[in-house]
Amino acid sequence: MTAKIKLNAASGGGSFSLQAPSSSANNRVMTLPDSADGTVLTTTNPKTGNILQVIQKETTASATTTSSNIQDYTGLTQAITLSDSSNKVLVQLNTQWQAYGDEDRRIAITLHDAAITNGNYIAQGEYGDYKNGGSNSYSFGVGTFTVLHTPGASSVTYRIGYRSLDGSTVGLQGATYTRSYITLMEVAA
Repeated sequence: MTAKIKLNAASGGGSFSLQAPSSSANNRVMTLPDSADGTVLTTTNPKTGNILQVIQKETTASATTTSSNIQDYTGLTQAITLSDSSNKVLVQLNTQWQAYGDEDRRIAITLHDAAITNGNYIAQGEYGDYKNGGSNSYSFGVGTFTVLHTPGASSVTYRIGYRSLDGSTVGLQGATYTRSYITLMEVAA
């Protein structure tokens, strides 16, 4: 008995065959969509630029510092394991920041793929204002950046750092009704 289905094109073109595995130990299941038409891929290799997975983490955790040394904002630490070490990661960060002080109020927000250190970051954004004056005044806003990173490893943990650029008190998040988030997308190389 032949475990094979062959469909020939109606207009004399090519044909399509479905054939069972050679052994019962190699059973396979193919599930077709029941809600829409679609195209079945003929390879497991994604095209360059395809998004293979998306991971998002959000937090309302608050943190502040007056230090010029980068502090670890653990609320947004997120790991990703890639399906291939040559793939890239599209990192999107959106976080609430606040800065307090009488004169300049500036914060730096950094993206790291290893331990938090002052000279070691993938990207940095600087936010705040200058000489906007007034005792006990503060600035706030949204710190965002998007980076396409090539980690060169099968797994990577992204960390967010922050520091004061002028000695004022600066912080991330700070309001429970808002969310800060990091989104990681694996991009096929």
